Amino acid sequence: MKEIILNDLQKEYLLSVAHLVWWEKQEAALNDIPFLLRQVMVYGNLQECINMEKLFPKDYLCAVLKDAPCGQMNARSWHCWHYRLLDCNLGEVPPLPARFL
Repeated sequence: MKEIILNDLQKEYLLSVAHLVWWEKQEAALNDIPFLLRQVMVYGNLQECINMEKLFPKDYLCAVLKDAPCGQMNARSWHCWHYRLLDCNLGEVPPLPARFL
């Protein structure tokens, strides 16, 4: 995934949503920005999601979504963000990432 250079507003926003990675210290949560943004997609409130879309480029959020590892996204959020970011039609959303044994 392409690295993103954060501006001050993006850094401030990420600090404000770091609580969504409750098992990490705030600074540690910022080490994996795509993971943190996916946490917002799953657990964020409406305002956190709106702010995320305002502050980060759509193509970056699409890449974050497409690069989701198995187990981080739930079905509801997976479908919602595919409809919202990738303009998928009903029935076009790919299956959730899965592990194969």
